Amino acid sequence: MSRAYKAIISTVIAILLVAKVNGQCVAFAKESCKSKLETYVHDGNYHAATLSEGEGVELHKTFFEGQDYRLVICKAEKLPNIYFKVINELGRVVYDNSKENYKAIWDFNTSKTQELTVQIMVTEDSEKQVLSGCVAVMFGIKKMTD
Repeated sequence: MSRAYKAIISTVIAILLVAKVNGQCVAFAKESCKSKLETYVHDGNYHAATLSEGEGVELHKTFFEGQDYRLVICKAEKLPNIYFKVINELGRVVYDNSKENYKAIWDFNTSKTQELTVQIMVTEDSEKQVLSGCVAVMFGIKKMTD
């Protein structure tokens, strides 16, 4: 078997493994997070990834004026706290969950249509071995009443 052929096979296997892990995290989001939206209507997107302690991700999302939203963060049980903050277009912190004991749900309303950045990071627990697991972010919109 040629060296190039082995490299192609290795790449395909790696892609399939990543897809499987991400698929498992999406399934985790559907099973563990969606219900935490409660009366809020899920926006249809499943944002989920496998993260290790000290790792983070960033999401950019547009929120519309006058709409009520719920942001939910879920994590694999074995992971330490998830730190997240929301930053507006001017770089100002709108919300920081570390000021509320790493609260995993945030309900909010925006007074103008804007893109917000959600920065998420798995905190580190130096007393244990480095852990990794699924972390999911879900957004819900409060259903308008007639």
